[in-house]
Amino acid sequence: MKYIIIKPKDHIEKALFDKIDRSAELIYKSFRNQDLAEIGISEYNQRYITHYIDNYTFYLQLYTQILIVAIRELTIPIEEAVFIDYGGGSGIFSFLAKSTGFKTVVYNDIYDVSVADVKILSKNNGIKIDHFVCGDIDDLVKELNEQKIQANLVCSFDVLEHIYNIEDWFKHSIKLGHQFTLVFSSSANIRNYVISRRLKAVQQKAENLGKEKKWGDKNRDTSSPFVEIRKEIIKNYSPSLSEDLIQDLAKRTRGYAISDIQKAIDAYSKQGKPIKEINHPTNTCDPYTGNWSEHLINHYYLKKTVTEAGYTSAQIQPAFYTLSTQKLVNLAKKILNLFISIPGIGIYFSPLYVLVAKKK
Repeated sequence: MKYIIIKPKDHIEKALFDKIDRSAELIYKSFRNQDLAEIGISEYNQRYITHYIDNYTFYLQLYTQILIVAIRELTIPIEEAVFIDYGGGSGIFSFLAKSTGFKTVVYNDIYDVSVADVKILSKNNGIKIDHFVCGDIDDLVKELNEQKIQANLVCSFDVLEHIYNIEDWFKHSIKLGHQFTLVFSSSANIRNYVISRRLKAVQQKAENLGKEKKWGDKNRDTSSPFVEIRKEIIKNYSPSLSEDLIQDLAKRTRGYAISDIQKAIDAYSKQGKPIKEINHPTNTCDPYTGNWSEHLINHYYLKKTVTEAGYTSAQIQPAFYTLSTQKLVNLAKKILNLFISIPGIGIYFSPLYVLVAKKK
């Protein structure tokens, strides 16, 4: 199997893995054979899908790995199950789930451009996604309730680290079904020292330097340094404040979105309440959207947040490195994967972590 790096438990699972592998190859060929500009999707998703095509084995091995973790949590046959692709982006997870045989697949994304693009891709590749929902968690809950859809699996890839208020998010997400499992993967693994160090540098750049606009960037994301945006927000909201105080408050509100910045300034100015600074040296978010820059989340805090929101259980699992055709690289990855398979220490070597939360 080309895209499966997890060993099946028995012959039944082997047959399922074969089907997932064939589905992954079908999706790759579908993307590869389409003229993305010609079919009318955005430059944003043209860029992402082209990157996926260029690195298709790597990404499809990741997606299949997460899908297998999710399927193993099912208590009903796939053919009867509802799969929710939260923050679905270019739709790969939705297409993979539908091709594997899920009864109902719901694609959801907050970005209307991506929703429109995946509708086009679905029509062109012949893989019918059952429902499309544009909006955040409240919109998704509302739509599922109106359609009388009960989730069995809620999955995402590299979305968790961008959710602004995860405490509120999990409190709302509990309404997605009577009994379901949430499987969220994130490459912002704070337990992996190498990854954590690299992402801290990414965060510091976003905070202090910003980024250059590139072809295919998402229109809703800013390229300006986050600290400079916060200065501008505070200055416009409270123009009577001194420049030095604005500078200080902008630093203290790192990790705040605009509405929370304004609330914090009101509390500081009118009631003398100090700004509650985030307990991390580099975590930061886009003040306009609340989109975190690869949020490095403490795993103990994450599990506590999930269970306090009403989930029956929350576990964090390591994931394995994908394999390639390069023998020396593969040897190193296979050695690392051996360490990852060791209970208790695997998460420190893992390229990403997987949150598995159950509502019963």
